[in-house]
Amino acid sequence: MPKKLPKEPKILLLAGRGSLGKSSTGNSIVGKPVFKVDAGLDQTSYEILAHQTDDMIVIDGSGIGEIIDDLKISRESLVENIESYFSEYNVWFTALILVYKYGTRYTAQEQKAVEMLKSLFGQDVLKKWGVVLFTNGDQFEEPSTFHEWCGQQEGRIVDLMNECGHRFVLFDNKTQEADLKKEQLDKLMEEVGKISSPGYTMKNYKKKTTSCRRICIYSVVAVCLIVFIVVVVLVIWL
Repeated sequence: MPKKLPKEPKILLLAGRGSLGKSSTGNSIVGKPVFKVDAGLDQTSYEILAHQTDDMIVIDGSGIGEIIDDLKISRESLVENIESYFSEYNVWFTALILVYKYGTRYTAQEQKAVEMLKSLFGQDVLKKWGVVLFTNGDQFEEPSTFHEWCGQQEGRIVDLMNECGHRFVLFDNKTQEADLKKEQLDKLMEEVGKISSPGYTMKNYKKKTTSCRRICIYSVVAVCLIVFIVVVVLVIWL
């Protein structure tokens, strides 16, 4: 991440499963090809990359938003990458941009990816900082507007959009039309502007980590207590 930051920049962390257009989206946002597209197809290591414009920082979160089965490294190694990259910065991101592909089914795998994100950054990360960005916008040919189309959806994808506070946007990463590029970027920043929570910080991350450890401890204690009660009951019964 660049050392010299503009005053209160918007920091956008792009997350999501591979091959959904995450890096292409980053290139569309910054307006030039700074992120390598399809870099994750045969990836064995994951490097988090960033590019700074005049008023924002865009972070291509390689591996962030993948499910365990798709990662070529362990979850522990991914966590180390994240902590190493962000540790020296107070604000990690202003918005978590969850990249999803328009025209594909929202399956159990996508739900697992969302749960993976929550395990990394906290259960409230999408509620407070999430924006759903649909790629493949060049394939959108519905008779209604995109916003109306979103309102017509059913199932788990609705739960995701609700959790993100109805902050969603459609991106066409293939367009060469300057007006459309500006329009979709303006729409994205409009959705980011709806986020009322302060930026995600190291404090948020540590709070999440502490909470997870506390839950694990409570779970172990509960299991031990149940085992103890069962043993006592068996001893009395016998």
